[in-house]
Amino acid sequence: MGKYLPSFRIYVFLFIAVFAFSNTLDAQIVKSLADEVTFTSGNNKMTSLLGCGFGGLSPCFDPTVINPDNALNDAPGSFARLLASPGLLAGLASYDGIIELKFPQILAANTTSYVRIDGDSDLLGALLGGSLGEALADVLGTVLLGRQEIRVQARNGSDIILNRASSDAGGFNIDRARLVTDQNGDFFLAIRPSQEYDRIRIFNNSISLLGLGTEYTLDVYNAFTLEGEDPCGQAQFTSFDATGINIDLLGLGSSGVDNPENAIDGDFDTYSSISPGLLSVGGTISQYF
Repeated sequence: MGKYLPSFRIYVFLFIAVFAFSNTLDAQIVKSLADEVTFTSGNNKMTSLLGCGFGGLSPCFDPTVINPDNALNDAPGSFARLLASPGLLAGLASYDGIIELKFPQILAANTTSYVRIDGDSDLLGALLGGSLGEALADVLGTVLLGRQEIRVQARNGSDIILNRASSDAGGFNIDRARLVTDQNGDFFLAIRPSQEYDRIRIFNNSISLLGLGTEYTLDVYNAFTLEGEDPCGQAQFTSFDATGINIDLLGLGSSGVDNPENAIDGDFDTYSSISPGLLSVGGTISQYF
């Protein structure tokens, strides 16, 4: 059982590739959630210089992670919100939001786990394009790519096993760490550490003094693993990347792969659209499943 994309001709030195991204699911799927919050960034959001403490002479602070326990279940609309801001002046009163979610058991090396996240749609839409992120951010008009950083770490206790950030060269475009979407258009960080691990730490960081006074949010719904295979081979997650893109043509209404989630929605009347016309000679567009 699969989806079919409209056919098109491919000329010499123009290559379109579709790669398998091993994320499959079936009716017998076992979804195992992280079940413990083992770290948050605490009450670091300054709300006033005075009014708290003895005699009201100390600053007041609010949490940088709102409702952290909401990231331990699969209930619709339940999430923890991570807050970040560059502060007011030269880093004064700046803060970041961090949450760490622990699994009930140690996960073997090369086990893929997922963290469902939500935030600025243009930022996440740009990051979905892997190494195209910066170019797509310009087209989409989002300024957040250089101001808000999403970072994910896989840890075994206090040992960092994997560390990847949206601000790294190419963003989430490596086999060990990708931003993917499902058939509903929801976003997930998919990580596959090379060593065993038992927890995931997610960061919402402000990385620029531009936008002073602005607050950036990142919602974390849960972290989980999936076990099971779809006998029809239906993929559950997808992302895309490209090399050799004509940047000038990106502004003409295509991101390289439009509506990528339609390729995995189970509806034969919908599809993703790959745009080979954006490629320079020798370029590639890849949709990952």
